[in-house]
Amino acid sequence: MDGNAIIRLNNNDDLVNISADLDAINDGVNGNAADTYVKTKAASQSNITLGDVKNRHMYVMLSMTGTPLSRAIRFSTKEPYSHCSVSLDRELHEMYSFGRLIKWTMIFAGLVHEIPDRNVYRLYEHTLCAIYEVDVTEEQYKEAKEYLKRLWNRRKYLSYNTPGLVLARFNRYPAIPNSYYCSQFVGLVLQHIGVNFTEKNYRAVRPNDFRNNPNLKLIYEGELRDYWNMYCISDGYTPY
Repeated sequence: MDGNAIIRLNNNDDLVNISADLDAINDGVNGNAADTYVKTKAASQSNITLGDVKNRHMYVMLSMTGTPLSRAIRFSTKEPYSHCSVSLDRELHEMYSFGRLIKWTMIFAGLVHEIPDRNVYRLYEHTLCAIYEVDVTEEQYKEAKEYLKRLWNRRKYLSYNTPGLVLARFNRYPAIPNSYYCSQFVGLVLQHIGVNFTEKNYRAVRPNDFRNNPNLKLIYEGELRDYWNMYCISDGYTPY
């Protein structure tokens, strides 16, 4: 990989006020609340095109750790990656997904702040990954940051969508309030801010939908620890 492809970014934006319309997703009890909000939001931002000024970036990371569940998913889907996460920065310091809360088991799972040198990634040090860059506007970036903050503050009310993960194998995607698996979560966040990377509803999004997508730019593929060490070495800290 070109050494100039990875650079240090400094994001010091102040948090904007939480928009009241986010309550449609986070406080509603209707299982279709998220669907309705995403459709409304996409319509309200229909004037945003790929030609508009987009001076911000978000990142989607696909990964394959080697856990029993990840191997089962890869066997079932025949796809190289079984997990995905969304990050606000290229260094992956602000990366979120739905996954295990305790590195040893998937029994306890939900919204997690993922750090590449901790928990399950630490346990499986040779995790493979592909990292994609998503162009967004300043407004979209701030909205994503605020939306993730609000979800994080309500994380105890959110659950891992285990039934949905099983039913997805049969192309069934029921609406379960406040419950997501990793690709649903990443799809929800991107569609929420108006990044229309697929025609699918976020409930039907799979990790493979981010691969070879013209709206996403692949910036790295290889071992996660190698990517992470590039930044940690520059910070004077080596995690591995």
